[in-house]
Amino acid sequence: TVEYRIAKWQADRIIYVTDVRQQLHFRQLFAASRKMGVETEFFHVWFGMLKFADGSVASTREGKVINLVDLLDTASNHSYSVVSQKSPDLAEEERRTIAEAVGLGAIRYTDLSQNPQSDVVFDWDRMLALEGNTAPYIMYAHARCCSILRKAVDFAPSVVTIEQPTERSLALALAHFPEVIVAATESRRPNLLCDHLFETASAFGRFWGECRVLQAESPRLIQSRLSLTWATARALRHGLNLLGIEALERM
Repeated sequence: TVEYRIAKWQADRIIYVTDVRQQLHFRQLFAASRKMGVETEFFHVWFGMLKFADGSVASTREGKVINLVDLLDTASNHSYSVVSQKSPDLAEEERRTIAEAVGLGAIRYTDLSQNPQSDVVFDWDRMLALEGNTAPYIMYAHARCCSILRKAVDFAPSVVTIEQPTERSLALALAHFPEVIVAATESRRPNLLCDHLFETASAFGRFWGECRVLQAESPRLIQSRLSLTWATARALRHGLNLLGIEALERM
């Protein structure tokens, strides 16, 4: 397979992603390839084992597996219940569309947000929670930003004026985004990006809770806080897209 990937795809870097139990195999494979004169860069990104709530480990040999189709259907159904409770006024079709995006996002985020070398505990309640370091929480923060911006009148992004501690915290989180993306890419650890998305969404929650945006004291302050909200939406959307998660405008 090494020869095929180099010859067919002309790969100059190959990254294998498997669980921790295959570390020895890939160390041997990489060593053998180097002795054969292969100059392609090899990396083994290994992750912990998938465990269920009862502590058992997912294993194909023991028949303890989760069917992908069933997994996606269950995630969508669980998400639909949450969306229906939060937004009962939305049309049925829109709720279904949102539920599918939230369910798929929750699955992806649960996997990517873990330290790759830690075991993952499969827990539906935690995956779909609207609080904590989860996809629904970050997606909801983005949707909240979009809701505020939809209500704005004559808004165009402008210079942000920092007056409150929560504004400063949010602005700093946004300023660190580029370096976090670089760090996550170079270390092959997407959980670094997930952690920063959670930090940013949390900072926005504090900002939104303490600072009036559309009803701020002056037109200048309204524009400034709308600009901060716009920048937050943009950063969250970009971060979610990098993780393969849809950034919804309504939830």
